[in-house]
Amino acid sequence: MTEGHFLADPPPSNKMGTRITLTVTAAIVITPLLFHWLPFEISQWYVASARIQLEQGNRDAANEQIDKGLTWSNNPNLIGLKSDWLVESNQHEQAITLLEDLLEYPIHDLSLLNVHIQLCNSVLAAARTKGQEPCPRIAELWKDASAITSGTLFESQPTLFKVKYKNARAYQLAVANDNLEQALTDTEETIDLLGGNVFVLNPIPARSFNAFEYTIKESGRDKAVAEDIQQQVIEPLERSHIQLKYGGAKQWSTADSKHRDTMLNDTARWLIAAHKLYLQALPTEGFDDIRQRTNNEIEELSKQLETNRPIAVPRILNSREELFLIIQILDTHGYVHYRLKNFQIAHGSLTAAIDLATGIVRELERHENAPGKDRLEYLRSTLAIMHYHRAVVYESLGHIDFQQRDLEMVRHYGAEPNPTLF
Repeated sequence: MTEGHFLADPPPSNKMGTRITLTVTAAIVITPLLFHWLPFEISQWYVASARIQLEQGNRDAANEQIDKGLTWSNNPNLIGLKSDWLVESNQHEQAITLLEDLLEYPIHDLSLLNVHIQLCNSVLAAARTKGQEPCPRIAELWKDASAITSGTLFESQPTLFKVKYKNARAYQLAVANDNLEQALTDTEETIDLLGGNVFVLNPIPARSFNAFEYTIKESGRDKAVAEDIQQQVIEPLERSHIQLKYGGAKQWSTADSKHRDTMLNDTARWLIAAHKLYLQALPTEGFDDIRQRTNNEIEELSKQLETNRPIAVPRILNSREELFLIIQILDTHGYVHYRLKNFQIAHGSLTAAIDLATGIVRELERHENAPGKDRLEYLRSTLAIMHYHRAVVYESLGHIDFQQRDLEMVRHYGAEPNPTLF
């Protein structure tokens, strides 16, 4: 090839034209996707940042992160955090407006349940601030969410997820004193989901039952383990059984008596299971008299059962948070039955809730570095509410002395008794 003699530029190939076409097409397709996807992803980063600030107790810094995130997207998680911040700052009407606006967005998944719970909480908080009893709007809000809570997606969720939402709805409806049939259904289902009445109403034996079952499976028979089962599982259940069978039966209303019979039946079932667990732990050699006596107990309890319905083994309560949830469920169960005028049932559930919460508070007060120390004030305020709930139950039962003691405990935990204490 001599100087000055160059080949002419080759004509554009089909490959290059294809590339240009694909690039333009990709830009047309991807740009809108980025426009919708990227702002939400950025807002999710602000959700995480805000939660970190909240965990560290920096509420104002968390609010700044929330507001920055909202400039990118109306992320339901951010709006939920913002509404919580507004409620904690006593700006209830602003929280209600924010959540009402969010309901206008096309949210079709389970996150809509969070919106309804937070909106109902804001409505209740606004009523409390104004010294008013809540309006029936709570029932209407939950009616709007009924399609989600009855759908297959909700039913496929983990047990604790369903328990949380059913308990929230039951409590909010009870406070509003509206649609109590739904509230009763929800509170009974939460208890059933966690393994049945007896072990929710007495969660410490439930926890021990599961733990001992695991111990026997891993380590085999042991006399000391059998003795611990006797003390920690069987004896508390026997006390519950005796109390249900003989304690003040004449004072129970018709509805209460039916509930008591169910509880009595369930307690007998669990005692049978506990005695069988005891036999599994007892060494095979010796102890013939004890083994015979235990089998006689099982036989006698079996005669009391109306049916042979299988026992649903309760979950192990693995965390302090789950114990807090049990406290809430017991309080809800008691308050719903108070609204329904089933005062003996209400008293039993509220007493169990108060006893459990009081035990945790005392433990946290004794140990400086106990897990859950940051929830101490929350538990104190919860105890104030639960003592008030039980006080109104005592008033309905005509036990004025006990009512006054509970009202004093309300003040002890830093609140003033009044009808808007919920």
